[in-house]
Amino acid sequence: MQVYIEDTDAYGVMYNANYLRAYERALHLLSIRPDGKNDDDPLPLLNGGALSHAGWFVLGVTDHRFKASPPLGGEFVVSGELVERECENKETNGGACVETWKLEMKSPLPALESKEKPAVYNTATVTIASPARTGMLPPHYQPKSPPFDDTFSGGSIVRSRFEPFRDEFDPMLPHRMPLRNVLNLFERARTDYWAGQMN
Repeated sequence: MQVYIEDTDAYGVMYNANYLRAYERALHLLSIRPDGKNDDDPLPLLNGGALSHAGWFVLGVTDHRFKASPPLGGEFVVSGELVERECENKETNGGACVETWKLEMKSPLPALESKEKPAVYNTATVTIASPARTGMLPPHYQPKSPPFDDTFSGGSIVRSRFEPFRDEFDPMLPHRMPLRNVLNLFERARTDYWAGQMN
């Protein structure tokens, strides 16, 4: 895959939400072109899992490690492995699936005669899910308690308010915003903060 201007900030650096977009696109390519062999993996990549459902979506990202940014105009490769799959019974619960993938973004393989190793730009553990046949979301999608109940101590809080646009919502998930677009809201808040500091 290639890095375009739309993927970067003003300094030519790919920003957080677009690393997630790159991982999401790599999984999408796998779902429509599952041509890689995976004979040693006990979990078949698409067989009845989340990627075999057209409505799969990113549920969460953990252990996201930024190491470097691929250059604007450069190329990168995403590789990874399926480490866990949990699917509900199709008859009783509609068959929703949740999968965990360990993914890595790195530079393309160097020429055979080169002794250089590919540069690793970014790593993350990405959890994806598919809705049940009834359209219901898996229980993992709904947090059991409000995520921001912790009392804040020290420092300062900057609050930003945005009116979401309809194109920012996922048509497959009514009234819900994809995680990538939620991360973009944080980038907008950061932009407003820095713009206020410069004025």
